[in-house]
Amino acid sequence: MKKLQILLVFFIITIPAFSQSAEMWIGLYDRIDTLEYKYSILQNVVDTEDRGLIPLFQKSLVETNLIIVTSLDNNDKKFFDEIQKISIKKLGDFKDIESEDAVYQAYQNTNILLIKTESIVALGKMGSIKYINDFIMTLRNINMRTDGNTNMSDNEAMASALITYFENVRNESSYEAVFYASAGWYSPRSGIKERAKNALKLISDDPSEILKNIMEKDPNFSNKILALSTENESSASDEKKSNLATAALNEGIRHISNSVAETMELLTLRLLAYEMLSNSSYKDIEAVPYMERVLFDNYDISEKLTVIETLGTFKSKEAVETLTKYLKDQNKKQSEGMSPYIDRRTVIATINALGNSGNPAAQEELIIVTTIPTWSTAVIQAARTALEKLRK
Repeated sequence: MKKLQILLVFFIITIPAFSQSAEMWIGLYDRIDTLEYKYSILQNVVDTEDRGLIPLFQKSLVETNLIIVTSLDNNDKKFFDEIQKISIKKLGDFKDIESEDAVYQAYQNTNILLIKTESIVALGKMGSIKYINDFIMTLRNINMRTDGNTNMSDNEAMASALITYFENVRNESSYEAVFYASAGWYSPRSGIKERAKNALKLISDDPSEILKNIMEKDPNFSNKILALSTENESSASDEKKSNLATAALNEGIRHISNSVAETMELLTLRLLAYEMLSNSSYKDIEAVPYMERVLFDNYDISEKLTVIETLGTFKSKEAVETLTKYLKDQNKKQSEGMSPYIDRRTVIATINALGNSGNPAAQEELIIVTTIPTWSTAVIQAARTALEKLRK
């Protein structure tokens, strides 16, 4: 038997794979029942693209799945692992969806990392979603480091394979797990966070509802920022982007923290929301009350200037009413001699925004500016210029 095996292997090696039919390889595969021999057969066809070989790879995977690995010696275990790797990879390359159960069985049964990752990638190439919930849960657990700091490099390899899988199947149910991978613990060297970020664009064109859920329920402020940034970079409509920006303003205002780091995160969240609202062709009027609160509450002057600039892009009745209300408050303080409590920059910015609004309802408060002698020349001149714009 050993001599026959050696002769067959020599015969196989000396004849190019492309000169033999798939049927011949399948026949040769069954000639001798040793793992070393069967591995030698697969080695000779691993680089061929003949789909007629699919039954051979199916057969080799199913057969090895039935073997009790603990019964093998070290030499046979090596050939067993190689047979599985080759079979799984080729079935994935051929996109053979009929093999999804066999590939998943190999994934479940093995403790060899490369076989696990190869199985995940192969199922993705096949477009198999039969076991997607298991893979989503696996990535969630890796994201949360449920095993602590052990096996970090193995976990990165698994996460990388899972992201490749989700990229290929493009199923929205995986979006949240991949999102948290983009914000995860992974090392820069692994490239996983960046890959996950890019994968999100493939998984969903419009992730607005998923990101809104994250925005409202995740207590981590940095994840709220990432959710808004991800929406901004997505293909969602301007209306949906503006709606999420409004939700972000609500989060950025209602949360208060004594931590300097968290306070800065909340500011970053609000600033990104203002930017999205300013750049959007759709102006969500639900955002106006949040911006009005910033104008009238104890927020930094730079942020108030940003709010005024953002409101100036709205040109809606609600935005003009807020700006007019703010200017009226500043006029009152100036008339009552409370100028130390006024920042002239916000006054001029408000006047300019009202002048650009095109809404004649702003004229009355602008006229009042010109009647208060204690306003500076710059403020009065800005009001006159705004009035000229509105009267044209």
